[in-house]
Formats: sequence, C-alpha cells, structure tokens
Amino acid sequence: VVKLDKPYNLNQIDYLPRQNSKNGHVTEYIVETSLDNENWTEARKGTFKEASNGSGLENRGYNPIRFNTTKAQYVRFTAVKTLGDTRDKYASIAELKFYGQSEVDKSNLSSKISEAEALVEADYTAESFNAVKVAIDAAKGILNDNSATQEQVNEAINILTDAIDNLVKKDDVEEVNKTILAMAIE
Repeated sequence: VVKLDKPYNLNQIDYLPRQNSKNGHVTEYIVETSLDNENWTEARKGTFKEASNGSGLENRGYNPIRFNTTKAQYVRFTAVKTLGDTRDKYASIAELKFYGQSEVDKSNLSSKISEAEALVEADYTAESFNAVKVAIDAAKGILNDNSATQEQVNEAINILTDAIDNLVKKDDVEEVNKTILAMAIE
C-alpha cells in the first residue's frame, strides 16, 4: 500500500520491474484505490507479457497501467502472479509512478467572481469596468473548466483582483476634471 501526501484524481500508474533479475517480475496484478485505507475500489486488473526467452517481462521499462480517473490517497498494488526461479513466490517493484491531478480548490475564485459581479457598473469609468468584465468572463471560464489546475485558478483570482483594485470611480474623474478646469480659469 502506498499512501500519497493528499488525495489525487489518479488515472495511471507505471510499474517498473526489477532491473537486475527476473525474480519477482509481476505478470498479473490488481490495482485498488482508497481514500481512507479501509474501503477499497478495484481500479484495474491486468497482466504484463512475459518475454518469449523466459528472461523476465517483455517490457523491462515502465509498464503503464491505465484506469478510469478515481479519487484516492491510498493505492494498493497486488502481485497475483510473478516470475522467478520459483514462480509466484516473490514480487518486486523497482518503481511505481503515479499520474493524476490534485484536487483543485475553486471556492476563492467563485467568491471573487461574486464580489466582482456585485459591483455597480454606473459607479466606475467604462474603461476600468470593461477590464473587470473581461476578467470575470475569463474567471468563469476557469471556474467551469474541469481540467483547470490550481495554478490557473490562482492566476484567474489574481487577474480579477487586480482588475477590481484598478477600478476608477466616476466621481474621482469628475473631481480631477473640475480641478483642472479651476486651474485653467485662474
């Protein structure tokens, strides 16, 4: 059983067999996943092809094990059948590589979009408010993208925050214009 540092949406494991001997090469396996190390779900059952000359697995490099995406923090790799001087006695693994994505937290992005949508367009200059509209549209695209990474979510939050921070109130522009006009009159 391998415990990952946090839950991931896994969709592949690569098995690398022992490199200096065929003893323990796995030819039949079961991959199971779990969130709590108690309740297990079978992700994949399969086989690796044995070399015709009996020297071990046909593919002594990484052997991909693909399965439907599943959320898991624990992965159990069970060797059902193995090679060696005595078959099915030992199992060996040089490496296991895990592929998937960590959970993406979009709650802050959703809150920032709500904050931006609550702004009153009439209070701000058209140019500065248009920047917010563009940032909202981009942020919604990321929010609705199931393959978006946490980095993309964070970037969308930053862009929307910057657009909000750079809003120019119409009152501020009018006061500046009046000041310039008063200076011109004097």
